[in-house]
Amino acid sequence: MKWLWIVFVVGLAGCNRSSEENVKAAIGDFTRQQLADPTSYQPISYTYRAYSRADSLIRQQAALEQLRNAKLDSGLAISAQHALRDDDILAEQARFSSEAAALTQQMVELSGFGDTARIATRVEHAFRAKNKAGVLLTSKSSLLVYPNGVVQVLE
Repeated sequence: MKWLWIVFVVGLAGCNRSSEENVKAAIGDFTRQQLADPTSYQPISYTYRAYSRADSLIRQQAALEQLRNAKLDSGLAISAQHALRDDDILAEQARFSSEAAALTQQMVELSGFGDTARIATRVEHAFRAKNKAGVLLTSKSSLLVYPNGVVQVLE
């Protein structure tokens, strides 16, 4: 009877996919949804790296900095066209600076605690697929795969 129980437990454990297989399946499903010819999808390689909270904050800070620069550039162009007050532009700059400072503070706090909690898997994925003209192309993408199977493209 013990042997039967052990075989049953080992059999159940064998039915579960590993986290790597789950990541590959999520990426395959996501990539097929983006393609003109989903049946032509052929994975070539996967390179995995842990993605932590600190990585997420660094990415958020870079995005905020890009947004701030774009807003400042457009603000200067608009002020030149419409003669906006300098006070309005300075207020907008201060708001973005305070958001950037808050993210920087979070990064400092996380680095002080060595927060390396893995919140996702970063994957560099190479694959082949046909485009709309039927030509087989090789492509690469940087993706984040969260434990719940959600896939996000990194830019």
